[in-house]
This record gives sequence, structure tokens and C-alpha cells, in this order.
Amino acid sequence: MPAKKKVDDGRPKRPQSAYFLWMNGSRAKINKENPGMTFGEFGKFCGEKWKVMEDGEKQTWQKKADKAKEDYAVALEDWKATNPASAKA
Repeated sequence: MPAKKKVDDGRPKRPQSAYFLWMNGSRAKINKENPGMTFGEFGKFCGEKWKVMEDGEKQTWQKKADKAKEDYAVALEDWKATNPASAKA
């Protein structure tokens, strides 16, 4: 089955979750501390670290995710207002 062709219509990208914000923000440090880690190993390592992370630290990242979600909602509404034909699709 052929993959869907992605169309760049200028729509804002959906915001990342708290986990992905943390993971991408910590990527350089984790890779430096664990050289040679494969992509799969990296994902598993991050998942385990996130699972045992204290709630206080997770809340820091959740607040960033909430802010990104609010910014996305505003940007999406602005985009819909300027692209009414594309917004219906």
C-alpha cells in the first residue's frame, strides 16, 4: 500500500508531549553519557528514565507542553482564519 503523500499547506505542527520535550532536550547529554547507543536502545533508555522520574521534574516538562499546546491552539486558529478552504479539508 503506497504511503500518503504529505502536503505542506502551512498548517502549524502539533505540539510535542512532555515526554518528547524532555527526551529531545536531554538527547545531547544522554548520547554523550552513553556513546554508541542505537536508536532503539536510546528510546528504551529514555522510556525507563521517564518512568522513574520524580513527579516534580515531570511537572516542569508538562508545563512546557501545556504552554506549547496553548500556543498551537492560537496558531491553528490564526491559520484557519487565513486559510478557510484548507481548514475544511
